[in-house]
Amino acid sequence: MDILPNWLAITVVSIFGLALGSFASAISWRLPRNISMYNNKKKQNSNRSFCPNCNKKLEIIDLIPLYSWLSKAGKCRYCLKKISIRYPLIEISTALLLVLFYIALPEIKYSWIELILFASLSTILITMATIDFEHKILPNSLNLLLAVLGILYIIIKSPPYDLTILPINIFLYAGVAFFIKWIFFIFTKKNALGMGDIKFFAAISIWLNIEQLPIFMMFAGIIGIIVGLIWKKITRENVFPFGPALILSFIINIIIDYNIFYNFLTI
Repeated sequence: MDILPNWLAITVVSIFGLALGSFASAISWRLPRNISMYNNKKKQNSNRSFCPNCNKKLEIIDLIPLYSWLSKAGKCRYCLKKISIRYPLIEISTALLLVLFYIALPEIKYSWIELILFASLSTILITMATIDFEHKILPNSLNLLLAVLGILYIIIKSPPYDLTILPINIFLYAGVAFFIKWIFFIFTKKNALGMGDIKFFAAISIWLNIEQLPIFMMFAGIIGIIVGLIWKKITRENVFPFGPALILSFIINIIIDYNIFYNFLTI
């Protein structure tokens, strides 16, 4: 990608991100409903995208990221019923996240492998955030994919990653999550973290180092408070999805050198 002018490279990455966002919107809708993404003769529409209102199978012209939704003013081409704005929002969010990674992490510009890896990461994170917002769960399958991507990342990372500290990382991150869950339950009799959140801690420990744990917790807490207040204001519910706050904090830790925070704190 480094052979392209910067504006053209970002345009290509954005279009790629929109396409991945379309995939993320499909996964985030199907996965919680146990609808397969693959061909299944016993289940109609199991492998093809379809309108959630009239169940009409969608053609290629209906599946062009962002354009299809805008060109039909957010309505189905067949039944003319409104299609949720979730679809273009997910597509745009995935594209923006991938562009953010591309701009913030210079190594992506020089490695197709890393570009594909962070494109996959963007898709998984947006899918997880969407599912948690809509269903208050972080699926095991997505946490596992996040961990697998993390392993691939440390394999190709330069300088080489010290694999001997990986078990310590996982133990500390998951241990802190369990401790928070336990302490919160003792004092409030409520669960601050679900098991999906704890597994998310374990998965991101492959990506982050021990020094980043306090920074990750700090941002997750701040973002969680903001999300919780907004959630309660809009929905009138006391229980809110904490996964998006964890995901945003993880993204911040990926794109910003943790030494910057420590240097700031020591000023």
